[in-house]
Amino acid sequence: MNIKKRLFIGFVGNFLEHYDHALYGFLAPVLANIFLFQEDYTSSLLWIFMMYPLALLPKIIGSVFFGFIGDTKGAKKALSMSLNGMAIVTVCIGLIPSYQSIGIIAPFLLFSLRLSQSFFTSSETVGGAIFLLEEENKIEKNILSSVYDMSSIAGIFLASFLISIFSYFGILDSQWRVLFFIGAITAYLGYLVRRSDEISYKKKERSQNVAIIPFCAIVAVSGLSHAIYNIIFVFMNGWLSTIASINISNVFMMNNFLLVLDFVLLPVFGFLASKHSKEKIMAIALFCICVFSLPLFALLQSGSLMVIFLVRVLLVIAGVSISAPFYHWAISITPKHARFKTLGLAYVIGSQIIGKSAPAVSLFLFSKTKWVVAPGIYLLAVALIASLFLMYLRARQRSMDKALP
Repeated sequence: MNIKKRLFIGFVGNFLEHYDHALYGFLAPVLANIFLFQEDYTSSLLWIFMMYPLALLPKIIGSVFFGFIGDTKGAKKALSMSLNGMAIVTVCIGLIPSYQSIGIIAPFLLFSLRLSQSFFTSSETVGGAIFLLEEENKIEKNILSSVYDMSSIAGIFLASFLISIFSYFGILDSQWRVLFFIGAITAYLGYLVRRSDEISYKKKERSQNVAIIPFCAIVAVSGLSHAIYNIIFVFMNGWLSTIASINISNVFMMNNFLLVLDFVLLPVFGFLASKHSKEKIMAIALFCICVFSLPLFALLQSGSLMVIFLVRVLLVIAGVSISAPFYHWAISITPKHARFKTLGLAYVIGSQIIGKSAPAVSLFLFSKTKWVVAPGIYLLAVALIASLFLMYLRARQRSMDKALP
C-alpha cells in the first residue's frame, strides 16, 4: 500500500477523535442551553463537563474490547468497527431534539451517545498508530510517530476554526448540528477506505495476558505527556490570573501560538529521533522535567508576561520531546501478540487518569500549600516514575542484547 493511503487510514480516526473531543468542549455552552435545564445555566454546564470523567469506564471497556479484536481478528476488523461506530454516533448526536422538544429525554440521549462515542474512540489513537507504524522501517517510524501526533492537533484546530467561522457569521446557535455532520461524513469516508478489500492487514496470534512492565511504562509516559498538555492548555488558563496580573485574552493568544509551536515541533523531534535513539530523546526530556520543573514554576512568581510565555514554551518543548517518539517507542516495547490490548488499555489509563487529573491535582496542591511550584511537583512525581520504567526497560534490552550470540 502506498504511504499516502496508509497515512490517511492511520490519521483519520485519531483526527476525528480529537475533532469530536474538541467540538464537544468548545460547544459546551451551546449544548448546555439546548439539551439541559435552561433555568440554571451553571448546573447545565456542570453536567456537560461531567461527561469527561464519566467517559473513563466506557474507554477502558472499549480498549479491552477493541484490543481483543485487534490482537485476534486483525487491525482491519477493529479499526473498521470503531470508525463505523464513531460515524453513527456522531450523526445521532446531531439529530437529538432539544430539551424544549422532548424534555429530560434530551440530556439522557446526549449522555448515552457521548458514552457510546467514548467506547468507540477508545482504541482509535493507538490502533491507527499500530497500523501506521508496524510495517515501516526504523527511520520512518520515528518520523511517522511525530507526524501521526500532528493529526491530533489538526483535529482540534479544525473544530476551533469551524466554530470560529460559524460564530463570526452568527449561525453557531442554529447550525451547530452541521459541525457534527461534517465529522460523521469524514468518519464514514474513512470507514469505506478502511474496509476496502485492497487493504492488507496482518492478523495477529491469539492474544495472551497484558505485558506488565511495558503496560506500566506506557501508563506513566502517556500520563506524563497528557499531564504536561493539560497543565499548559487547561490548568494555566484559569490559574495564571491567581498568581499574576494577566489578562485572559493574553492567555488564549499564548494558547494559539503554543498549539502552532507544538504542531511545528513534532516533526522536528521526530527527525531528531530518527538521527538519535528515541529512548535517548525521551530520557533527556524526562531528565529536564525532573531537574527544571520546580525552578520553572517558581519563576512564574515574577508575574512577568514574558517569563510566563517562556516557561510555557519550555514546557511545550518538553512535552513534544516525549510525544513525538511516543508511539514508536510504545509499539517497540509491547509484544505483537498483545500489542493492541496492552497499548490501548495503558494509553487510556495513563491519559485519562494521570493526564486529565493533572489540573485538579495541581489546583488542590496549590490551594492547600499556596506554593506556586505545586504543578511542578505533580510533573516531577510522574516524570520520576516514568524515568524509572524507561531506565529499567533500557537495562533489560541491553541485557538481552548481550545474551545474543
